[in-house]
Amino acid sequence: MLKAIFVLFFSLSLWAADDHATISAQRFDNKIVISIHHDKGWHTYWKNPGDAGIASTFKFIVKNKPLEVKAFEWPIPTKHIEAGDILTIGYDGENHFFFEDIKDDFEAQIGVLICKDICIPGEAKLKLGKNQSFTSNRGAHAYSQSDLEKAFRALPQETSAPQGFEYYLTRTKDQNLLTLHYSLKNVKASKLPHELNFLTGFPKPPFGYKRETLYFKEGVLYGKTEIEWDGEYQEPPMPLPADGSFAKASELKFLINDPHTGKVSTITLKIKDFSLASAALDDFYKKLPGFGEKKTSLNDASLPKGNIFEYLALAFLGGLILNLMPCVLPVISLKLFGLIKHKNYTQKKILIHNLSYTSGVLLTLMLHSTEVAESK
Repeated sequence: MLKAIFVLFFSLSLWAADDHATISAQRFDNKIVISIHHDKGWHTYWKNPGDAGIASTFKFIVKNKPLEVKAFEWPIPTKHIEAGDILTIGYDGENHFFFEDIKDDFEAQIGVLICKDICIPGEAKLKLGKNQSFTSNRGAHAYSQSDLEKAFRALPQETSAPQGFEYYLTRTKDQNLLTLHYSLKNVKASKLPHELNFLTGFPKPPFGYKRETLYFKEGVLYGKTEIEWDGEYQEPPMPLPADGSFAKASELKFLINDPHTGKVSTITLKIKDFSLASAALDDFYKKLPGFGEKKTSLNDASLPKGNIFEYLALAFLGGLILNLMPCVLPVISLKLFGLIKHKNYTQKKILIHNLSYTSGVLLTLMLHSTEVAESK
């Protein structure tokens, strides 16, 4: 039985790579290029996949032994907000990954988590002889030298922090939660040049990056990214220093989406210490408008049109469907027994009971809505 499950899983893995992406290996200008062409609607993930996902992997085998091959910077990814407000960072369409040349026969093993409405793990194994220039899992054609040259020139390059950029780190009191704060002056654009964060962190344990939040006021772009400190899970454990100073400075690498130049590059920030977060800092952020934030109102023309009776009919239908669900239907009998207990109540008492119940529901919803609005 276990063998059958393994064979099925392995078959699905190969099917994912073969049926939802064209993956090829090619020699180009003393380099090896692994190209992934995703089928429409399918995507894979960058080194830091975001809220969910697994980064693609590239392994090389020479003479039945794994070979460490230097990789050039990965192509610029994009970010997407998927169903359920899940932020992911990755690739769709066509992308090229560059590695140092291998002067021998080799096998490239490319592992991907490829997703659309579902996510399927996949692996492609491509063999390329030393006298070959191209191989593919689907028999595709080789990419032109000009296309690969263009893709190589577009890879992010290491740069220094732009002029007017500042950053510092704070810690939430009594928590292993850090926040990287940063700002950039003289920003004229109303949005970032690429569909990506302003700063996107490369994975580096024990720093675990969460979502970025951006603000904008009077030509200054403000940002913050929360960072979970997982040092206590390292071996040996690495607790956050009580005095706010690290024994050794950490170098954190980021993609920077620079609105000054319109380019995505890589920068390295040195983290030496941190301070405790303050209430004044939280108040400062609350007063800032969101960067690229689009305000909508109940009078927005883009909102769906309809009358109150349509909404009531839809609400009734939704409630009916909900009550017929297996997890809810048995509860209806309990509610009926509860109503029978009130059969001897006067109409006035029943009315007061119903009004109290309804008021409690409405008050709870109003309080919840207020909390959500304040959190934003």
